[in-house]
Amino acid sequence: MLKLTSVLVLGVLGLFWSVASSGIQAQDTEPTEIFTLPGTCLVTPERVVAADGTVYGLPSGEPVFDLPAPIDTTLHQTSPDGRYLAGASSGLFDLTTGEVIRPLNPESPVITFSPDSRLVADRDAVYLTSTGEVVLDLTTTASDDGIEVTAYAEFLPNSDIFVRYTRMTSPTTSTSAVAYSGQDFTPIFDTRDYAAPYAFHQFNADMSLVVIGNGGVFTYPDMERVYDISDRIGLWAYFSDDGQRLAVTSVMPFGTHSTVWMEVVDLPTASVINVFEVDVRTSSPHEVFTVAEDISTVSIVQFGVRTDGNPRYTGYHTFDTLTGELLRERVYDQWESSRGRGGLRPPLSQPVINVWESSRYTVGYLSDAVSPGVFNLETRELVLPLEGREAIHLVGDGQYVAAQNPCTVWELP
Repeated sequence: MLKLTSVLVLGVLGLFWSVASSGIQAQDTEPTEIFTLPGTCLVTPERVVAADGTVYGLPSGEPVFDLPAPIDTTLHQTSPDGRYLAGASSGLFDLTTGEVIRPLNPESPVITFSPDSRLVADRDAVYLTSTGEVVLDLTTTASDDGIEVTAYAEFLPNSDIFVRYTRMTSPTTSTSAVAYSGQDFTPIFDTRDYAAPYAFHQFNADMSLVVIGNGGVFTYPDMERVYDISDRIGLWAYFSDDGQRLAVTSVMPFGTHSTVWMEVVDLPTASVINVFEVDVRTSSPHEVFTVAEDISTVSIVQFGVRTDGNPRYTGYHTFDTLTGELLRERVYDQWESSRGRGGLRPPLSQPVINVWESSRYTVGYLSDAVSPGVFNLETRELVLPLEGREAIHLVGDGQYVAAQNPCTVWELP
């Protein structure tokens, strides 16, 4: 029995030694540079598209085919699944075969893919990526009274199509939106009854609610109103991370100044928790309030009047949104020291640590690092320093990392 046990132990140890020797256990821990190209490029998990139109394969780094012409990589996009390439000037391509699927409007300012990669939109229409078939026409139309209306499409996280319509009236324009199903392309949500110059649309995280700037808070896509702001002009809205609170600002303009309100709303009960009011004395009241992510605090820009009669920022006050208690305040000594701030940042905002993250790696700055790089999320160690490189991003789930000027692609361990 002792002899059999010894044989088994030696056999298991031999198996572990074999696995380690084969490289499965003791794999290379250093990133591998695949290649470097001049200028910029677009990178997917299987392809690299160079500015000269050459398409390379990954991980081989070998050229697989050429596009018909060079491209401006800053004006082209790849689909989320990495299969398609689209640009207003060159059209829609299948990156697996090099096939040109269809041309796109060369004057489109933005080309957008749906999150599921099934659809792509330019300024004219929404198309199926696989065939180029038009599924929703967006060309400029005229309303019943002959006024020009233009449409711009974007995609919601569930790949529904969200089309913003602008009615070109003078001296102002009015905006509204219609959501179309990403499956059968039928309208499922229509805000045209709430068209207004400030009719913004803001969804919560799970897309169960949407704020319409001139109407209120509605369920999506059923469009049942749960909170009303139709009697004032909405400016912006912000949902708390847990979806329980809403901060919504609105304005009532009076001559040379505006009174801006921010209401903090408890969404489950549709009740107002608190209201903050500011006389902003400026024609641009959008940058008055900054809220914490959980809407527990709000920072409010304070205004004064310069000797020439124009408004100036004098500091900010931070309040508890539940109780209204003043938590902290800062006063600027001079006008020059506050110029350019405009209340755009919360007073206790932390520096952005992560700028791109996968399940294993993050690109950005960790702990005391002063230059960007790729870090291991588990060990917090620097895997690849990238000081001085531009547009660094992980590809796929972190199999590769790419940087621009020059375009360099590394395979991560």
